[in-house]
Amino acid sequence: MIRVLHVDDEVGFLDLVSFFLKREGDFEIDTAITAESALEKMQSENYDAVVADYSLPGMDGLELLKILRAKGLQIPFVLFTGKGKEETAVQALNCGADFYLQKGASPQLLFTELVNMLRKSVQSNRSETAAREGERFLSSVFSSIQDGISVLDKDLNILRVNQTMEDWYSHKMPLVGKKCYDAYHGRQTQCDSCPSIRTIESGKSAYEVVPKIGPKGGIVGWLDLYSFPMRDGKTGELSGVIEYIRDITDRRKAEVELHGALERYKELQGIIDKSPVVMVIWRPGPGSPVSFISESVARWGYKRDDFVSTLVYDDIIHKEDLEREKEEFRDFVGKGANDFVQEYRVVTKSGEVRCVEDHTYVRRDSSGNPLGYEGIVLDVTDRELALGELEKLASRLQTIVEAFPDLHFLVDAHGTILDFNAGRVTDLYVPPQKFLGMKMQEVLPPDVGKIVEGAIGEALKMDRIVAREYSLEIEGATRFYEARLAPIANDQILIVVRETTSSKRTEDALNALEVANQKLNLLGQVTRHDSLNQLAILMGWLQIAQESAAEPPVQEYLKNMRTAAETVIRQLDFTGDYQKMGVAKPEWIDVKTAFLNGTAGIAPSKLAKSVHVDGLQVYADTMFEKVFHNLIDNSIRHGKKVTEIRVHYKKKGDHLLLFYEDDGEGIPADVKDKLFLRGTGTHTGLGLFMVRAILGITGITIEENGIPGHGVRFEMLVPAGKYRIGHPGQ
Repeated sequence: MIRVLHVDDEVGFLDLVSFFLKREGDFEIDTAITAESALEKMQSENYDAVVADYSLPGMDGLELLKILRAKGLQIPFVLFTGKGKEETAVQALNCGADFYLQKGASPQLLFTELVNMLRKSVQSNRSETAAREGERFLSSVFSSIQDGISVLDKDLNILRVNQTMEDWYSHKMPLVGKKCYDAYHGRQTQCDSCPSIRTIESGKSAYEVVPKIGPKGGIVGWLDLYSFPMRDGKTGELSGVIEYIRDITDRRKAEVELHGALERYKELQGIIDKSPVVMVIWRPGPGSPVSFISESVARWGYKRDDFVSTLVYDDIIHKEDLEREKEEFRDFVGKGANDFVQEYRVVTKSGEVRCVEDHTYVRRDSSGNPLGYEGIVLDVTDRELALGELEKLASRLQTIVEAFPDLHFLVDAHGTILDFNAGRVTDLYVPPQKFLGMKMQEVLPPDVGKIVEGAIGEALKMDRIVAREYSLEIEGATRFYEARLAPIANDQILIVVRETTSSKRTEDALNALEVANQKLNLLGQVTRHDSLNQLAILMGWLQIAQESAAEPPVQEYLKNMRTAAETVIRQLDFTGDYQKMGVAKPEWIDVKTAFLNGTAGIAPSKLAKSVHVDGLQVYADTMFEKVFHNLIDNSIRHGKKVTEIRVHYKKKGDHLLLFYEDDGEGIPADVKDKLFLRGTGTHTGLGLFMVRAILGITGITIEENGIPGHGVRFEMLVPAGKYRIGHPGQ
């Protein structure tokens, strides 16, 4: 129905116009004979259009039009007069009249044209009003969202941000034009794990928990960052990313508020449609009829038109949740709540069930009666799934913790025991009923209590794990413990206690053994030193006696005595070397350097050496160079015709073979099996025995595979991880 106010001082003409318009069936007519009375009526009544005569007593039709426009009323206005001056028509249109009609034409033609003008102008005005209402709603939605929105191009340049982002990062203003990793994270390069980069690369939404960086560069909170692809409306190609950021430092912020700095209606609409939320306006009524729903409802397979033609919002709520949701809804609204949060499930068009979080805002009239409801619906399915997995993980972790032999205590900042976990209650110092709710300092002996109290203070102050060792007298025996104190949330401390009595006793035994070894080594060094001194004196007198004796038998006796003394000296030298073996920690040794040091001073100058081990290092005992010393001594003593020594290596799978070869007589076949046994050989019988012992400390084995008569070939097998090959001199 179109309500028209007709203003004319000719009553007969008023009646005539009323007759024609009412005959159309969709017009309701009210009349006034002066402009002043028309203004009075418009203060208390609502009209869809005004038809006014130009010539009126007092205030004319143009002045009435000017007053209406000055008040901001854009109501359709038709100037209806008998004057046909062209300048009057131009003036009326310039003042904001929608149409100009001249009296005096054929009544049928005149009123048909008037009906068309009224219908056209009223319809246009109603459409513009609806558009303004829609734009007002979108602006209202953006002004109500409190979470952050950041719009990026494909190069991670910031195109737009909302007010929330500007508030969060006011110290980095202006944000627009900067790289997101610079503005939000204070970095010069891209973040290691960036959901927006994943969205740009895959064209799909992504999610990450990221730190919230404060003005001083430190972490001041944590954010849920959802990145969504932004596509060109015409080409469909990816044009950028919309970042939807929720501050999860305080999970109680349930309202999503978006303060946009966006300028045009279509841009605002586009960002809403691409956001992770669905915007809905409901009208009061059965099933929650929908007045508006954003295009983002397509994430559930629906179209906006579905809710205009066939669906109400209740149609997509899961049937098992519908009754509860409606009861909660009525309870919130009935108690006067203007905003509230609900969680329920929706069913997509394909039948998939999704979990949502619905933030509803109630619009009320002056009496408090609901006029409508505005909803921001966020799909939280992934979050709910993650929470479910987290609960399962927590349960598994609890099971693991309970399986540990350690004792666990949860205490507050004052040391009050809040909770505990013990694999065996018998491991506790006192029963639970004697310590729960009490301070550890009151339960433990005073000296141990002071240790724990100090550790609690240090852990909270330094915000790091603190370890302390202590002992307790239990059933007449001293038992040792280690406590690790880890600060957690809300100024609470998790104390993990492990008994170390067994390891403590083992450590004490090892220390005692080390002291005993040191004493034995010292005794061996002193004894060997004194023995060698006495043998040197004996060798001197034997030399003098041998030179002084004239009888051949006596000289032979003295020679044998000197040979025996020399053997004793060599054996004492061997015991000195053997005592040093394995004392120092193995280390990485350059093979070429060890060969040169080990053979220095004992190899004849005419003996050729071919050494191809540049850059090769082995993990071996620090006496490794003695290996080459004894090998070349063996070649010189037993090779007879040795003219060349060769040292080289080759890989054997993951292991390495290190070769020592000469061109002498080689090793007889009947000697090979017992070559490395102590006492084998014609000299001391200790050299090759020492070689195998030194190598064996780090798992290196040795065997002789040469051909008798063609020289020796000692092969040392170095296990994987016990060698490395670099550049010479590295």
